[in-house]
Amino acid sequence: MFGIFKENKLSKSKKTENIFHCLNKRTLALKLLFFLLIIAPHSELFSQNFDNHSFVVDSIRIVGNEKTKDYIILRELTFTKGDTVNDAILRFNRERVYSLGIFNKVEMAPIHIKGKTIVFILIKESWYIYPLPMLSFQNSQWDKVSYGLDFLWKNFRGRNETLHFIAAFGYNPVYAINYYTPVFAGMRNISLNALLSFGKVDNQSKILEKYLGEEFNYKCYSGLIGFGERINIFNELIISAGYQYTEQPFVALSPFTASGTRIDRMPVMKLNYILDTRNLKQFSSKGNYLQTEYWHKGFGLCNISYNIFALDLRRYQPLSKKFTAKVRIMARHIWGRKIPYYDHSYFDYREIIRGHSLDYREGDNAFKTSFDINYSILDELNFSTKLPLVPRKLTSARIGVKISLFYDTGLTFNNKAKIKSSDFSSGYGAGIVILFLPYNALRVEYAFNELGKGELLIGTGFAF
Repeated sequence: MFGIFKENKLSKSKKTENIFHCLNKRTLALKLLFFLLIIAPHSELFSQNFDNHSFVVDSIRIVGNEKTKDYIILRELTFTKGDTVNDAILRFNRERVYSLGIFNKVEMAPIHIKGKTIVFILIKESWYIYPLPMLSFQNSQWDKVSYGLDFLWKNFRGRNETLHFIAAFGYNPVYAINYYTPVFAGMRNISLNALLSFGKVDNQSKILEKYLGEEFNYKCYSGLIGFGERINIFNELIISAGYQYTEQPFVALSPFTASGTRIDRMPVMKLNYILDTRNLKQFSSKGNYLQTEYWHKGFGLCNISYNIFALDLRRYQPLSKKFTAKVRIMARHIWGRKIPYYDHSYFDYREIIRGHSLDYREGDNAFKTSFDINYSILDELNFSTKLPLVPRKLTSARIGVKISLFYDTGLTFNNKAKIKSSDFSSGYGAGIVILFLPYNALRVEYAFNELGKGELLIGTGFAF
């Protein structure tokens, strides 16, 4: 393909070193940039095996970030100048940078020049602006349609900031705006997240629907602002505060609110702790993830005071080059003076037990465990095509194909209730996931419940 890379007695690393020894200082940077941009897509130099060959990083260079600030990438690395690394460490860090979700491609290449090692990080930025139409039907009924715009702007100042705006009209009008930045006011370890929303939210409780004899929704207004401190690359602590207004339409439902009146008005506070040692966050094959979330609502005002604790614990363990085992434990517990039904724990369209996706579950608490075994059919294919009037960044993606076997089990239950083994619902099955990173994934699964009744599940996103 390229004459200088034809096979001969010299190793690839030695060839590279000899080439660069021939370059003069004035043209070194320009020729090196051209070299990386041309050779990188063929991944010849990027496939060198340094597992048993550690080296000291003398400097780090980033190539291809037209918009993204260097520090957004550098803060994801587990190494810096002067550290000793190998190929396994580079692969892990490559996935960490890719996990930012703002690049179509990330490569890392150690280049040796006159006894020095420069780690080059080559990136291709993705498309960042997504104005998407919205259309949804409540319970698949055409007279209960909601429509509008879902606008997402990622990395809009090159600082990995996200601006998300939703405007929905029709049956369930909702307006929401969310702003997030991992680097607030120049403080690289402080993040900011602000959310403001108002609209109508469907009642999830079948108990209340049966009591009232009809479907209904709540009128909700809420605002939340949170600051996070990144303790280190794997640990983050976040504190948030805000206000929540929930209004139900019928006086008859007052006994089921937190205040005992038709309207609940309450200040809220939330604490989050996140531990994340995963490699590729979108579809991990190695590492741990832990998120704990504690809410306090009311602080005694309007006779409202209750708490919510949620746990999400995951482990990703490679079994071989192609097989990965995954396990997840999810738990949610709510307690306090008086618990409103709209804050109960549910298994619904957001959190399901595969094999029981249409089965209704409600209670003060929820618990679920999932086990997956994944086999990689296609690890990674960097795909790109050119279409008329469509930016090339939108037609470029990292594609992967995985098949899996899975098992889910879980239950919901009220406080002080005695739990029996028969209270658990379980499901098992197999599926296929096609990754289109950094954008999304298509997931097709077929699951069976304990009685052998099957269901087909088709959706986007990831099980966990």
